[in-house]
Amino acid sequence: MNLPHTVTIERATKGSLDDRGVAAQTWATLVTVAAWVQPKSARELAQLSQGGPVAATHTVYLWPSDITAGDRFVWEGTTYQLDGIRDAAGIAHHLECDAHTVEVP
Repeated sequence: MNLPHTVTIERATKGSLDDRGVAAQTWATLVTVAAWVQPKSARELAQLSQGGPVAATHTVYLWPSDITAGDRFVWEGTTYQLDGIRDAAGIAHHLECDAHTVEVP
């Protein structure tokens, strides 16, 4: 499988306390990896919507790595939150991740 894109995977970390004593969440770069970022087709979005609210708008293909559903990734200046991670075929060949774009302040 050809993975033509490069994405930066970020993981949430607890930062310093704000003026109310609440830990501020920050994001740290975990790793930069090869990936293939593909928007979901209209058919895929329709199938997802039958199960409830649609969140995932993209499928991201990656080689197996240490990522979790709480991570996010950045590709070409856009940030995507991971919604789910699947081990394609269950043999650790590659991962298929569902993701949606998020606004970063």
